[in-house]
Amino acid sequence: MGLATKLIVTVCITASSSCVWAFDDDISINMRNFKNENFIDIKAYQFRQSLQQQWYDTENGFRITAGSLDVDRLTLQSELRLKHSLSDSVDVRLHHEEESFYGLKPYARPLLELATHPWQTPLEFSLLASPAYDKRQADLGFAIAFGLRPRNYLRFSWLEQDYYYNEKNAFDSSRYQQSPQVLGIEGDYWFGERLRSRFLWQESKPVTLLNPDENLVFEHRSKQLNLTLDYHYQADSLFGLHYNGFEVDKALQDTQQDRSQVLGFDSIDVYWTRFFATDDELTLGSQFDDFDNQLRDVISAGEQFDYTFSTWQVYGTFYHNYSANAAWDLGLYIGDTKEAKNFLQADKTDGESNSIEAKLRTSWEYHSLDRKGVLIIHFGFNLDNLANDPGDGGGISYQVVF
Repeated sequence: MGLATKLIVTVCITASSSCVWAFDDDISINMRNFKNENFIDIKAYQFRQSLQQQWYDTENGFRITAGSLDVDRLTLQSELRLKHSLSDSVDVRLHHEEESFYGLKPYARPLLELATHPWQTPLEFSLLASPAYDKRQADLGFAIAFGLRPRNYLRFSWLEQDYYYNEKNAFDSSRYQQSPQVLGIEGDYWFGERLRSRFLWQESKPVTLLNPDENLVFEHRSKQLNLTLDYHYQADSLFGLHYNGFEVDKALQDTQQDRSQVLGFDSIDVYWTRFFATDDELTLGSQFDDFDNQLRDVISAGEQFDYTFSTWQVYGTFYHNYSANAAWDLGLYIGDTKEAKNFLQADKTDGESNSIEAKLRTSWEYHSLDRKGVLIIHFGFNLDNLANDPGDGGGISYQVVF
């Protein structure tokens, strides 16, 4: 099979399947209007490419980045990976991941994995569990992987969330008519020595939660796709493409409301990175983000609308290591932001805005001698309104691999 054919097969596997996002116990309708700089701020706080490449190749590490979006909110991304080999054929893993940028989410519990790859083969079987003090909230599942992580593997997983909910719910009369189940496929594959593909596809099957005491009916289904292609055309340079998208379909009916909502998000990032022998790093790129919120209200017809918020931006970052333990990093981001809120009722006034946003992000980094641990402090300047509103928030990032 040629390189082009392999690439087409990988993209088709990830793009044509029904993608998914797991049910996160968020039984609510999310309402969010973004600040104009929202997606520019999120981009500014992301880890640079060398740290991303380092993270791809580790199974033990922790990282978190948090940065201000407005006076009341920040963007938060965190991930924990732990692996310990009990023997040549048995591994224990712990994984926890959280991301918030558009709504208040319940705390996500870590996932425990007991994996075995018998007979020294690259075939791995896993049991998955997320324990909980309230036993009805425990998650159980399994996975099968071909190849050994973190490189050149393909993994299928199934997880049933709130596995004992109907059996052990002693708090109220609520029960699942359709319990939350998550199907997933993920992988990492090198085509030769230059092209690397990484993908994650998940689907949360339809969920129906009933609570007769409150006349409540909640329905949920979702999907997610994450795809990265990095072409290392030289030892010190790469071209890359990253796609991240999800769709969440919700419906909530109780004594006070009868609403349905479809949330959609698509993000495409195209970038070029050059690594220098001095450990300096230059990245140039362009990213498009689009967020959609379609709200339907059976009781209040005037509250039905379609909301869209999108940003196309170009950016450049330069990282300079000036001592054994310290470095500075600058980022320039310029974006075209569009926001629209269109009501279905003719007597409601639609809203639409368009603006050019520009941000200068300054960062100072303190790192260990082996570069496996980095602490980064960010501060931004609002270039499109520097005289009247110079400050544009700050943030902090930390990554360690071991």
